[in-house]
Amino acid sequence: MLTFQDVSTVCPNFRGAKDEQIRFHSLLLDLSLNGEKGLFIALTSFDILKAIEQGAIAAMWPSNQPLPAAVPTLFPVFFVERVDEALLTLLKTYLQKLNKEEWEQMTNIVFTKDKLLNDWIKTYDRAIKKEIFRCITKLQQHINRKKGGDKRC
Repeated sequence: MLTFQDVSTVCPNFRGAKDEQIRFHSLLLDLSLNGEKGLFIALTSFDILKAIEQGAIAAMWPSNQPLPAAVPTLFPVFFVERVDEALLTLLKTYLQKLNKEEWEQMTNIVFTKDKLLNDWIKTYDRAIKKEIFRCITKLQQHINRKKGGDKRC
């Protein structure tokens, strides 16, 4: 399972509460789905308040995008130059952890692939996009094996 420490290693610039006990049950990429105890990834949407309503307990946020004033002060927000590159690094970190350890609980990736492909901001690098989907596919395969074929991801 992804931890606060995993994310803060990839994204050291953050504000809010530093809680080393946080475990992310999901990576929330699609706000049309719930992401209980999730890390909201502001890749195709910047509606962080809706993400909090959907279950986000922290967010990965582009540093050039203003953060809404209504975001709670203690809500952890990890600021990154490029969300796509930070997400790719985080996914690779998670894959490396999976290769080293086995867990009872896994971090789910919450998104609708077609929606993500259609909504993806066109300025993102195609090679990075392709690599992110490759990593997501690997993670889904691993999670599905652990869950006995559950297709929730």
